[in-house]
Amino acid sequence: DPTFLGPFNTEYNTHYMNLIYSPKKALSLMIAGEIFHQLPMGQNHGNYPENTSFLDFKIESNQKRSLLNSEEKFIYTDGTNSSPKNERKLKLIAGTSNSPLVSYTGSGAYFLDKLGAGMWRLEVNPDVITVNNIYGRNSLEKKVAVIQNQKQTIQLKLADLSGNFSVIPLNEGNKMDIKVANQSFDIQPGVYLIKRNDLKKEKQVATDINGYAVSTYFGVKTNVDQLYLTHQPLKEWTSGRDYKIKVSIANPDEIDEVKVYGNSGNSWFEYPLAKMNTNFYQVNIPSEKLNEGYLFYHLVVKMSNGEYRTFPENRRGRHFDWDFYDRNPYSVRIITSDFPVQLFDAETDSKDLVHVWKPEIHLAPEKITGKDEYRIVVKNLFTVDSENIHATPIYDFSILHFLNEEMEARRDDLTQFSKVAVLARSLSSETEKVQIAFILKTGIAYGAIVELNKELKEYNIPLSEFKEVQTVIQPRPYPTFLPYFFEHDIQQEFDLNEMESLQIRIGPGLNKEEQQAEHQIGIISIKLK
Repeated sequence: DPTFLGPFNTEYNTHYMNLIYSPKKALSLMIAGEIFHQLPMGQNHGNYPENTSFLDFKIESNQKRSLLNSEEKFIYTDGTNSSPKNERKLKLIAGTSNSPLVSYTGSGAYFLDKLGAGMWRLEVNPDVITVNNIYGRNSLEKKVAVIQNQKQTIQLKLADLSGNFSVIPLNEGNKMDIKVANQSFDIQPGVYLIKRNDLKKEKQVATDINGYAVSTYFGVKTNVDQLYLTHQPLKEWTSGRDYKIKVSIANPDEIDEVKVYGNSGNSWFEYPLAKMNTNFYQVNIPSEKLNEGYLFYHLVVKMSNGEYRTFPENRRGRHFDWDFYDRNPYSVRIITSDFPVQLFDAETDSKDLVHVWKPEIHLAPEKITGKDEYRIVVKNLFTVDSENIHATPIYDFSILHFLNEEMEARRDDLTQFSKVAVLARSLSSETEKVQIAFILKTGIAYGAIVELNKELKEYNIPLSEFKEVQTVIQPRPYPTFLPYFFEHDIQQEFDLNEMESLQIRIGPGLNKEEQQAEHQIGIISIKLK
């Protein structure tokens, strides 16, 4: 994405990559470029997870982190505890957050290029704050991310800079007077010369790097034009546990405080949120304040000019002011630990499902329950792919539903459940076979087949019947000759605490005649009981 479109992501709603607005992804692409140039043609490093570590590269998907650790380059997409392979020979350090060589309190990317012994060029990019769904329905009228040029603290723990060093601003307009103490100093986005003070003689500083003048800086101005507060409440929470509220805030000026005002049953409370770093705040609501039923709360920001702004309404004033209208608080269901875990609800979750689009699939009201039903009609389980006409036929239709949010609140409760309850039916005159599977964090899947007839009811599948099954790669990779199923060498037992997504498949268990037939099913909900 070009930087001027970075705040909006209107270039292509399913993609988002820009050094300023998605620094971790940009660094990951930087590492991918190194892989592209270094990996010999046709070399095989095995299946997952063996192939996540090769040459000087390491891919840690569970930590959402990639790492290049070579003799001359140390690049990491997020904070890492890995030590550089050979610090003395390093010529480039790039990353975000903290590492054994750099500690940084901001969220932007930074780069250290070695200019000579005891001399480095430091480039620091602005902080980025996500303020909307990046992959939603986007427009130039709606910002999805903003950047803020603000002071942060950085510490350089390089042996090459041990002792005292000076930090000299290089980019145009940068007038910072920087004081260094214990290799740490405050800094704002820009370009700097880092120079060890004990160098015997004045060295000639390089005038260019990678084809650009050393002082070149492509940073952009702060575009925080109003108060942005981002908070996503969980749908439900188990009583007896503290509820954590996390908030990100961007504002043109400093704010005085953020408070939460809430109630659960007859329990009322107000708490200030603690500032975790420049743009993030959080507070724990004690378990004794949470009663079975609902938790309702507002977030109130006090500005430096004394004004208040209340969320989620995003209105001026406080929700308890006499003229504050249209009150609409955040709400969380407070349930007991034995309450069924909602894995899929057609009404609320069908819009977020991942599958190949088919015009016959739709959401519709169901007469008996009065609830919404997701009606899946698949005329052909296999059609010839015009871009891959010689592919071996795979008779399958798969749906993926991510469970991250649902599982975060209920992981401590999962051991007491013994079955999966599927409220569904066959929409045809035939019995329909459907495989329900859990995909674990490693990508391995465990599932079982349920047979649906025309009767709408809860079909119960004991968890003891779940066996290892194939994981379909969703969304489908392109070009289409790429594998349909996830290829791996993982040995892992079924553990509900490790589940990450739900996979629904029509195809497994079908005979040749059934593979050629049309399939119709309706699903209202899937729960753990």
